[in-house]
Amino acid sequence: MRSPATVLVTTALLGQARVPELAYENPDGSPLRVDRDYFGQRRSAAGPTPGPFESPGEGELRLRVW
Repeated sequence: MRSPATVLVTTALLGQARVPELAYENPDGSPLRVDRDYFGQRRSAAGPTPGPFESPGEGELRLRVW
């Protein structure tokens, strides 16, 4: 099975939000770059894993959320 090509999510990739017609950015006004996953693990710049977890592995994934 072939994996789809993926890229990091950035301000440039997202473009502008429709209603305010403004770019997506961090709270401090800096450009957005989603280079860490939900747990803070660094994402691969060359081919990040889609979704909230970078390289979650194969098979069932069990998470405890609060």
